[in-house]
Amino acid sequence: MSIFKRLENHYKSKSYLTYHAANEHEQLLLFYPNYKSTKIYVIHKSDDSKWFDLGCLERGDDEKLGVSFYDGCDNNFNKMIAKMKGVDKAAEDYRFTIFYDPDTDTYWVDNSLELFFENQEDVIARYLKENGYQLISMTGEK
Repeated sequence: MSIFKRLENHYKSKSYLTYHAANEHEQLLLFYPNYKSTKIYVIHKSDDSKWFDLGCLERGDDEKLGVSFYDGCDNNFNKMIAKMKGVDKAAEDYRFTIFYDPDTDTYWVDNSLELFFENQEDVIARYLKENGYQLISMTGEK
């Protein structure tokens, strides 16, 4: 069984909705808990690599959707599940990171990226379409 299928089954058993998608050279698993206003998590793998990138889908002020990767893992299911818990915390911590600009002696919090989505299904469909991904499978019920 492929790692993506195992991950789909794992997150489905936790009542997450999952979307497995691919384009010519990459695969993605996007998933989120089945309730409103949640993060959309992403596991990404390029066909030419054994490495998996772990992150969250985000939308900037320009309305463009993108993925920020906060960690990575080799092809190890248990490590990947454990690291995704860390990704959740890293995404939250980054939202409230205080930055300092020595040129202007100014502090600010960078929270310009939207991390929580209420219309996850639409957001995922838009991200997949804009980035040339085709949906392979979807699990769970809305």
